[in-house]
Amino acid sequence: MRNRALSARGASIRGDDYQHLWGWIKALKVLTPGSIVTEIGIEDPRANGADDVTVYYADGRNELYQCKSAVDGRKMFNVDWLIEDDVLLRLFDVWKKHSDNLDGLQIELVTNRLPDTNDPFCDLLDGRSRKVTNLLHTDGPRSRIGKVRKRLTDGLRTTDAELRAFLSHVSFRIALSFEDLAERAREEMGYRGLRSDRTDLDQGIELIRKWVTSGKRNLSAQEVRDEIGTLQLEREAPYTTLLIQALDRELAPGDADIVFDWVDLFIGDDPRSRRLLHDNSDWNSRIRPEIKKAADVLNRESHRRVIVRGSARLPLWFTVGVEFSRTAGFDIASMQGGQIWGSTGGEINQMRLSTHHEQLRDGNSIAIGLSVSTDLSADVREYVENHLHEVGSVFFLSPERGPSNAAIPDPKAARDLAFSVRDLVRTITREKKPHTLHLFIATPRGFSLLLGHLWDRMPHTQLYEDLGSPGGYAPSFSISN
Repeated sequence: MRNRALSARGASIRGDDYQHLWGWIKALKVLTPGSIVTEIGIEDPRANGADDVTVYYADGRNELYQCKSAVDGRKMFNVDWLIEDDVLLRLFDVWKKHSDNLDGLQIELVTNRLPDTNDPFCDLLDGRSRKVTNLLHTDGPRSRIGKVRKRLTDGLRTTDAELRAFLSHVSFRIALSFEDLAERAREEMGYRGLRSDRTDLDQGIELIRKWVTSGKRNLSAQEVRDEIGTLQLEREAPYTTLLIQALDRELAPGDADIVFDWVDLFIGDDPRSRRLLHDNSDWNSRIRPEIKKAADVLNRESHRRVIVRGSARLPLWFTVGVEFSRTAGFDIASMQGGQIWGSTGGEINQMRLSTHHEQLRDGNSIAIGLSVSTDLSADVREYVENHLHEVGSVFFLSPERGPSNAAIPDPKAARDLAFSVRDLVRTITREKKPHTLHLFIATPRGFSLLLGHLWDRMPHTQLYEDLGSPGGYAPSFSISN
């Protein structure tokens, strides 16, 4: 049976759903603790051409979003589509209308269109900012990039200088499917203390749709909070969102309240290969101080309920937990398997742990291998024997039933296990009194965060990055208590 093209009305409805979903994600920003959003616009008449969703801030920043949802893959994101369909021209006209007040202006195109890998314009998009890099303006007129520049200036009927100024205010979020946005929206709802199943999300999208059909184009932050309140989705107090980008960058990092981007510090061209830093001292001289600074800022502002998301290996998750510690008054959480694993949530029940101790030699330090998701004992034993000659004893810890991907079924089990591991390690170190505790972990990332959050009254702790090969580790964060 042949696939039939979506009707014009069907395509319009699908495009509206995409826009309204993006509008719901942006409306949730008013629930952020300490939010300085003053107004949300939907089909905002003040931003014709980039009016689908607008966000205005008390500090003068304006974010203008245009959403473009393709019904199929016949047209990709490339310079031809941007020019021939007047997509970029409309954004250019909006920019010119704001030319008397460009400070703080950000225009974004949000689309599910996939990038055309043969198009040089796509090669010019910066992975961090999603803006066009300055390479567009450096190559000669006869070069491949020079021809793209000519296509853009001709299509917009502008000069090279004006094109450069315009593109400095424009970013492109591409290849964001409806399901990508739906997943992000549900996460954001959880972060903001709302129920977040699919029916709850549908209520949020429907609220935005009702604003449009009833003629509500601009709502103050308080009006948005009141409207969201009518849905009765509240579950708990909202979180401040902290985004870690170490292995890879997120497509929509701007939705987080605090954003870390350390991707370029790592050796490797893809997430799987990013394990070592170009400069190993950056673990403790750059990355950890940046985390600590963020914790200090939130603590001063009394925003102590923090949820962490992003991509990083386990020592980094652990270290974020250390800086956003229980003793500092933080309530820390992360999304794990569709559940929020938080540091608070009822009575703690100690869990029985399996413990195996090996005395290797005389030494003033100990090593602990914690196997929750998988058994790392053989790799840790090999590394310690070959590289850590100051380590006399190795302790291998795991849940009583052994390590597995199902070892921690829910948030309560994660909290119980984190407290149990911490208490057992305290007992071990009280007896051994080591100079240094060398810690190796194979756990879910959310558990590493919780364990770091509880890691107080411990000896100096050295963490290790798993290099992905048998017996392969490298030192990362050094944590003194």
